[in-house]
Amino acid sequence: VIEITDLGNWAQTPRLEGPVAGRSGDHLIVAGGRSLDDDVMVWNDTVHMLDLRSGQWHAHPDPLPRPTAHAISLTHPTHGIVVVGGTDGTRHHAESFLLRQIDGRLEYEALPDLPVPCAHGSGVLIGDMVCVVGGTTSPDAGTASARTWTLNSSEHEPVWIERAPLPDGGRMLAVAGTDGRRLLLLGGCELVDG
Repeated sequence: VIEITDLGNWAQTPRLEGPVAGRSGDHLIVAGGRSLDDDVMVWNDTVHMLDLRSGQWHAHPDPLPRPTAHAISLTHPTHGIVVVGGTDGTRHHAESFLLRQIDGRLEYEALPDLPVPCAHGSGVLIGDMVCVVGGTTSPDAGTASARTWTLNSSEHEPVWIERAPLPDGGRMLAVAGTDGRRLLLLGGCELVDG
């Protein structure tokens, strides 16, 4: 357990909105996100890591494959961080990958692309099952998505499967949780076209 006072000093890093975040081994990884620099929105690909043994933050020399914010990021207990979708400010993405830190270097392992681009969505892991719900498919989307997808990451050749849509319409920026069997979606907002 880390006490809030044990997080170290991270004053040199800008405030980040919507970064990829999760744990890989003995490191907390915070990467990408967007920030406001002199009233200009900047989409980041930088990677910052907290060594959980020493409590020290450091910038990693290797960037994300592309600037990424508002992706779904989920910590898998043994495989690293599952990253799905996100946006670079110009378009939303469908790429999915595992991100992990091994012996000081970052490793990326491709997962199947989500069938549609997604940013501002929500997700959970239920065992090895990646569950993704809602979000938006483009920066100028007029409505939030009600679509729900699952990917069994333990399969030899995993594929995304579309599940029943949200019963009450599309949502973005919701909080997702699980009781170990079900996806629980709390809050969020909808977009009204027009």
